Amino acid sequence: MPEALRRKAAEIGAEYLNAGDFVTGVPAQMDRVHMSEEQHRLLGLGAADKVKAIMER
Repeated sequence: MPEALRRKAAEIGAEYLNAGDFVTGVPAQMDRVHMSEEQHRLLGLGAADKVKAIMER
């Protein structure tokens, strides 16, 4: 799925961020649905880096 979304974003000229590049899946999730505090932190840092990169263009 991430690759299909990446291609579609490129096709329509949108930015794309795959959360899976920053957080791990089920074993690290507290209840198999919600991300842990650390996963939120990692995703936030990844998103911040993406925004910085976009703004530097």
